[in-house]
Parts: sequence; structure tokens; C-alpha cells
Amino acid sequence: MNDISDRAAAQDLSRRGTQVTVTTPEVHVGQFQGRGGKYYETDAVRVRLKGVTGTVLLDGIPEPEEFHTTPVPTGWQAPTTRTGYTAPLHIVYQIRPDGSVHAMALTDMDNAATSRKPELSLLVAAAGFAAVLAGLVAGNNGTIRLLVGADQRT
Repeated sequence: MNDISDRAAAQDLSRRGTQVTVTTPEVHVGQFQGRGGKYYETDAVRVRLKGVTGTVLLDGIPEPEEFHTTPVPTGWQAPTTRTGYTAPLHIVYQIRPDGSVHAMALTDMDNAATSRKPELSLLVAAAGFAAVLAGLVAGNNGTIRLLVGADQRT
């Protein structure tokens, strides 16, 4: 999911979802190679819900603000304070008409529902475009020229 769909899903869950507390969540820790070495992050969370067959993956797991560089066991495991999502874990879920389950941790849902990240990204992009446009205008004595071919000069 992206930030905009996370926000829409979170807002829908906040209106129509059922809140429950899960006592045995599991997290998946993944490892990836970066410029500074190996990094570890919680990249998935699954829970069991009464009345639902199997496990349910939580949506809206945010990108971590910082990655762990100290080795952490990878794969599915019980959560710890380092991985996050420890029990008791408050979640909100909704069973859709097609039988699929949409669920998010309550804190992730609250953060996604009120996130302004999509608008901030658009604002930064617009500011960047305006700066480039201003540079073009200033660099061309107040006029903008669109050169179609490499050999066209005025």
C-alpha cells in the first residue's frame, strides 16, 4: 500500500472496524544489505482472530524511522521491544463481503488516518518544480524557450 491508500484504508477501518486485543501476535523480521552493512526491520505482522480461519497479515506496517544494525533473528517470531508489536496488541479489523479481512494495529491506523505525508510530498514536488521554473526564467533573461532539437539556437 502507499501512503494515500493506507490513509483511506485506516479511515475506513476507524469508521467500520471492530477493535480487539491480540495476545499472541507474530512479527516477521527481514534483513537487507545497505551501504553501511546489514540492516534489520519488522516488515510484517500476523495475528489470529476469533471466527477467522488462519492468520491475518496486518496492513499499514510503516517504514521504520531507523533500521537496526545489530543482528536480530530473521523470520517469523514472537515480538520483542526491538521488533515492536508486542502483546497486548490492539488492532482494528473488518471482514469484507468477499470474506477477506482487513486489519491494522491501532497505533498504525491512527498514524495513517491522520498522516499528511501525501500532501507534504506533493508540496515538496511543487516547490521543486517552481524553483526549476524560476531558474529557467532567470537564466533566459525572463523568457522561457523550449528547444526541440539539439542544433536549434536563437
